[in-house]
Amino acid sequence: MHQQGEKMVSRGWKFPLSLLGMFLVFGYALYGDESSGKEKVEVKTTVKITIGSAVVFATMENNAAARSFVAQFPLSIKMQDLAREEKYGYATKKLDVAGAQGRYDPSPGDICSYIPWANIVIYYDNHGLENLVKLGTMDKAGIALLASYPDDVTLSFEVVKE
Repeated sequence: MHQQGEKMVSRGWKFPLSLLGMFLVFGYALYGDESSGKEKVEVKTTVKITIGSAVVFATMENNAAARSFVAQFPLSIKMQDLAREEKYGYATKKLDVAGAQGRYDPSPGDICSYIPWANIVIYYDNHGLENLVKLGTMDKAGIALLASYPDDVTLSFEVVKE
């Protein structure tokens, strides 16, 4: 009788377990994996850039080079003009450009790092394909302001606290 009772218990669990299995399968089929339909929300850092006495803003990319740049803020960089299309300068520490793809065609307002030198470059005019990693994008007011400085200018960068 003891063995027969064990069989009854084991048979007794089969039905609820199979019912649970069916519920899980049909529930998944009906509702799917809710997490797979959601896109990852990428949080980008907003940066305040002071040029002379004016303030402009930029939105930084979410990559290793941009993060290594932002990690150095607050930071002031003396930027030199090159070819009346960009300003370039050097951060306190070299940026993490390891694994950067390069071969980027910047637009006015793009904040980049020239991979061979790991420096900071901000474009205010069209340039062409270059060995760059994009760090962020400066707002339109910043593009015009940067272009108004024909020579060297010091830029100060700091993270906007939200």
